[in-house]
Amino acid sequence: MKELECLFTWGVEKSDMKDLDTLLENHLHRVSVSPIRYHATYFHILAFVSHLKGDDEAALDYLHKAEDALIKDKRDEADFVVTYSSLAWIHNHLGNQKDKEFYLNQVKSIRQDTRPAVHGEKGWSLMKMGPKYYEKSKESFEKALEIKPEHLSYNMGYGVVLYRMEDLDMEYEIQPEDSAAVKQLRKTTALHPHFTEAMTLLAVKLNPQESRKLVIKALSLSPNEKHINEYVLNYLKKCSPEESLEMIKSALVQSPTSTFLNLKAGLCYKEKYMQLIMSGRRDEAAADVKECIRFLSEAVRLDPSNTYAMMNLAEAYAEDQQLQMAVDIFKKALAQNPNSDILNLKAGLCYKKKYMQLIMSGRRDEAAADVKECIRFMSEVVRLDPSNTYAMMNLAEGYAEDHQLQRAVDIFKKALAQSPNSDILSLKAGLCYKKKYVQLIMSGRRDEAAADVKECIRFLSEAVRLDPSNTNAMMNLAEAYAEDHQLQRAEKIFTNLIQECQLREKDKQHCHFIYGKFLFFKRNDEDRSVEQYKEAYKIQVYSGDRKKAGERLRQVATRKHGQMSNEIWPFLAAEDEKSNKGDDLASEFSQKVNL
Repeated sequence: MKELECLFTWGVEKSDMKDLDTLLENHLHRVSVSPIRYHATYFHILAFVSHLKGDDEAALDYLHKAEDALIKDKRDEADFVVTYSSLAWIHNHLGNQKDKEFYLNQVKSIRQDTRPAVHGEKGWSLMKMGPKYYEKSKESFEKALEIKPEHLSYNMGYGVVLYRMEDLDMEYEIQPEDSAAVKQLRKTTALHPHFTEAMTLLAVKLNPQESRKLVIKALSLSPNEKHINEYVLNYLKKCSPEESLEMIKSALVQSPTSTFLNLKAGLCYKEKYMQLIMSGRRDEAAADVKECIRFLSEAVRLDPSNTYAMMNLAEAYAEDQQLQMAVDIFKKALAQNPNSDILNLKAGLCYKKKYMQLIMSGRRDEAAADVKECIRFMSEVVRLDPSNTYAMMNLAEGYAEDHQLQRAVDIFKKALAQSPNSDILSLKAGLCYKKKYVQLIMSGRRDEAAADVKECIRFLSEAVRLDPSNTNAMMNLAEAYAEDHQLQRAEKIFTNLIQECQLREKDKQHCHFIYGKFLFFKRNDEDRSVEQYKEAYKIQVYSGDRKKAGERLRQVATRKHGQMSNEIWPFLAAEDEKSNKGDDLASEFSQKVNL
C-alpha cells in the first residue's frame, strides 16, 4: 500500500493543515467555478480533507466524483492512477478488502507511463496544501516537465508554484526580468497562446502597459469563465475605476454579451459615483450614475437570475431618485432570493429614503404606505439576522415614524443590549423618547411625560459620554434638561455649545434658536431670548429655524413698543437686505416709522 501514489501517501501531515473547514469550503467553491479539467484534483483534495476530518464516507464519494470527472473530460488512462490509488487506500483503511483489490488491479492494469501524471497531480495537490509544501510541489512539476516539456497543465502548475514562492519572499520585490515565474508563465503562453489563466497571472507581474493588454485579451477570449473572472478581479483591485473601465470597455467590444463584463463596468461606474458623492461632489456624479444604470441593466437583461447585479442596479436607480423603479427591482431580486438579509435590508433602506423624501416635502400622509413597507423589510432582516443592530435601528425608526413609539424604544433597547457602546443607538433611543414626551405634552398629558423625559436624558447623556463631540445629542439633552426643570444644566450646555464648540453654521443657527426658546419659555427672559433669535437670524442659512426666529422677533416687535421694537425692525430689514431674501421687511419698517 505504501507504493500507492496519492495524497494519503505523500507525507502530508494533519498538523500542517490550519483550517480543514476553510480548505473544504474553498475547494468546493473551486469546483463550482473551474473548468472540468481541474475537478479531479479538487475532488482528491476534498477526499483527503474529509478523511482527516473523520468522514471517510464523504471521502469515498469525492473520489468517485473525481473518477466521473476524468471520464467526462475524456482523460488518458494514466490520469486515473492517482484516483484509483486513493480509492485502494481508503478501502484498505475501511477494511473493504474486495474493493481494495479491485482498485489495486485497476492501478496495475494501466499500460501507459504514469510517471508524468503522478508528478503533475502531486505538484498541484501539494501546492494546495500550503507554503510548507511549495518546494516539493516545484520538484514534482520539474520531474513531470522532464518527461512532457510542452504539457499545458504541468507548465501552468510550475508557473503558479514559482509565482507563489516569489510572493512569499517579502524582503525585496522581484523585477519581471529577474522573475522565474514570469519566465515560466511566458513560456506557457507561448506554447498555448489562448490559455487565459496564464495571461491573467502574468499580468500581475508585468508593467502596467503590458498587463492591460493581457487582461483585455484574457477578458476577450474568456469573458464568461468564472475562474478567469476571479483572477481578473484580483488584478483590477489594484487599478483605479478609470483604468478598470478602459480595459473592460475594450473587452466589451469583442464580447458585448458578457454578463460579467457589463456587471463589472457598472460596478466601476458605481465606485466612481460613490467617490464623488463621498467627497461632496454629488452634482458631478449624475453622469456616472446613468452609466452605471446602463451597464447593470444590460447585465440583468443578459442574466435575469443575477440578484447581485439587480441589487446594485436598484441602488443606482435609488441614487438617480427613481425610487419606485428601485423598490420594484429589489422585490424582483427578493422573489428569487427571499432569505437574503442584505437584499431585505437594502429594500428597507430604499423605502426609508422614499418616505423621508415625502415627509421632507410636506407630504407626510403619502409616506404612510412606504413606512409600512420599510417596517416589513426591516422586520425580515431582523428575523433572518437577530444580531443586525443596524437593521434594528432602522426598524425602530420606522416604528417611530409609524407612531408606534413604545415598539420603537423597545427595539432600540434590544439593539443597545447587543451594542451598549453605540453612541448613535443611544442618540436615536433618546430622540425617540423625546418624540414620546413631546407628543404627551402636546396632548395635555404633561404629568405622564415625566418618565419619558428621564429616559430621554439617560440615553442622550450616554450618547454624549460616548461621543463628546456629538453636538446634536448635546442640544437635545439641553432641551430635555429644560423640560425636567434642570435649568442650570440646560443653560450650561447651551452656553458651552455657543462659546466653545465649533458648530457648523446650520447647527449654530439651530442652537441659538432653541436657546432663545429656552430663555423665553423656561427663564422668562425676553431680552436675552431676543438676542439669541437675532443671532439665529444673522446666519444666512435659509431654514425653518431662521424663519421661526424671524417670526418670533416680529411678534416681539409688534407687541412691544419703544426701544426694543425700534431695534428689531431695522435689524430685520438690514439682514433681509443683505440676503435679498425674506419678506421685504425694510418696506414694512418704513411704514412703521411713518405712522
